[in-house]
Parts: sequence; C-alpha cells; structure tokens
Amino acid sequence: MTHSLRFTAKLTALAAATLATCAFAQNANVTLFGVVDTNVANYSASGTSSVNRVGTDGLTSSRWGMRGTEELGSGMRASFWLEGAFSGDTGSIGSTNTNNQSTGSASGIFGRRSTVSLAGNFGEVRVGRDLTPVFLNLSDFNVFGSNGTGNVGGLFYPLFSSQTHVRTSNGVSYLTPAMGGAYAHLTYALGENSNNSDGRYVGGRVGYRAGPLAAAIGTATIKYVAGDQTQTTAGASYDLGMAKVMALYGRNKKATVDHSALHVGVSVPFGSTDLRLGYTDARVKGGDGAAQIMVGVIHNMSKRTALYIDASQVDNKGAGKNFSVSDGIKPVTAGGKSTGIEAGIRHTF
Repeated sequence: MTHSLRFTAKLTALAAATLATCAFAQNANVTLFGVVDTNVANYSASGTSSVNRVGTDGLTSSRWGMRGTEELGSGMRASFWLEGAFSGDTGSIGSTNTNNQSTGSASGIFGRRSTVSLAGNFGEVRVGRDLTPVFLNLSDFNVFGSNGTGNVGGLFYPLFSSQTHVRTSNGVSYLTPAMGGAYAHLTYALGENSNNSDGRYVGGRVGYRAGPLAAAIGTATIKYVAGDQTQTTAGASYDLGMAKVMALYGRNKKATVDHSALHVGVSVPFGSTDLRLGYTDARVKGGDGAAQIMVGVIHNMSKRTALYIDASQVDNKGAGKNFSVSDGIKPVTAGGKSTGIEAGIRHTF
C-alpha cells in the first residue's frame, strides 16, 4: 500500500511538473527554428585548377535557433533571439566576433544573432550581436539575397579587412515603430577597449516599405586604429506582379582604398518556380574593377522545401584579379575570370 501511495505521489508530481512546463512554454511563446541548406558545386578561375565541393548555404544560410516573446501589458513586450550558424556539409558550427576587430574572431554557438529586446509603441530597443542596418540593404535589394555563387557579396564586400560589414557585437540598436511605411534602424556598437575606440561602430538605415515598393539607404562609420572605415548602401525594389525588379548601390572606403558597386536584378515567378537574373559592376578608384553576371532557378516543392540551381561568372577588368564569385576561387591570371555553379536543396523547420 505504501509503495502504491509513493508511486501515485510521484506520478502526480511528474504530471504537475509537466503541466507547469507546458504552461511556462505557452506563456513564454518560445519557438525553435532552423534551415538546412546543402549543395554540390564546381568552382573555377583563370590560371588555376577547378574544384568540386559539397557545400552549404547556396540559397539560405544554414542555421538553428530559439526565439521568444513575453507580453508585459500596456502594449509592451520583451523578446530574445538566439541564432547560430552551422555547415550543412560538415555539421561544424559558425564563427562570431567578440570585439568587432580581427583579434576577436572565435567560434560561436549563437554567432549569427544573440539579442534581448524591449518593444512597445516607442519602437524597439535591442541589445547584443545582430546584423548591421547597412548590410540589410544587401539582403533586401540583391536578387540572390546574400547567398550562393550569384550573390553580390564578392563585389560589394570591402576589399580591406572588416569585421563589421555584416554583423556587430556589443551593440545597442533602436528600431522605430511603424510610421505609414517609413522606418529607421540605428546601431551603436563598442569594441570595448579601455584605451581607444578600436572596433566602435555607428550606423543607421532609413527606408520606406509599402505595397509593391521598398527603398532604403544606410551608412556607417567604424573606428579602427589602422584607419576608419565608412560603408554606404542604398537600394530599391518594385513588385510588378509578373516580375520583381531591384537595384542596389554600395561603397566602401578606408585610407586610400575606395571601391563601389552597382547591381540590378529581376526575379520572375512561374507558378512554384522562380527565375532570377542579375548583373553587377564593381569599380575601384585608381584600380581595376570587375563585372558579374548571375542566373538561377528556385523550385518550391512545398512551403518548407526548395530545390535550386544557380551559376555566376565574375570578369576582372584590366589587370585586376581581386574579385571572384562568393565562396569561389580568385583568378591567378591578370584580368581573369572566376566561375561557380551549384545545385542544392533547402529545408526549413
């Protein structure tokens, strides 16, 4: 009888704990999410051997994470977002940065995003590691987004070393509330040095998004002991229904290096299939630039699963050999070409 009572008590306690956990999860509104994107690819470049790879992130960056929101009343809410990168081909985790400088590179379980925020009618205040407002124009107004051989990163990212052209750590951001389509996003991030401002980021973005039209411009200054860096991006897109057209401009400056790029692209839907076409032109002040063409097809098998294939070629101008397709091989021959083609599958959960 005693054993029966003890068993009943344990069962009751377990049931109560389970119910309490479920109630907490519902209250906290926590979501587990992720993407697995893996592909096979071939890369080649003038003057060097080609390479075949099983790769990752051809359509969307592979990731996993947790996010949650708690309603605080009076229109206010607290939120968290923890998101990490991994490689679909190897399972290895991604990297992060602790001080917005080259000395702070490290592996990071939540290196893509690690933020906590408070939001309400005043907008949102967000603290932690996050995408920079200037970078968001590259993902919003590039027909290939920020992934795959066709993405414009190879021509838009700085030619010099930079740890803040995509994300910042130790940041405080303010995002305005909805204002009839207009919005603003400001970020101030610290290098956290006791004797200098190395790694300090100050940047912002203003834009408009309503109906078929979207447009935005962003600029940032990053303090480095070796010389300050400035980055500017601007873009726009318009959805015509039968096609979506977009344009993107970017410029990176540091010391004597000054390079800019212009991208135009179009995405055409055919039922569950999208055709993407784009062209990018990069120029370097006092040096040689490059041109890039890209083409790709996405076939959506469901809301969560898609097959894709894309190809791109970068043609360096003059005697240049600084530019290549993203994740590809730089040419050895002056004025050479860099080419990439990949096919893969993306699944979200």
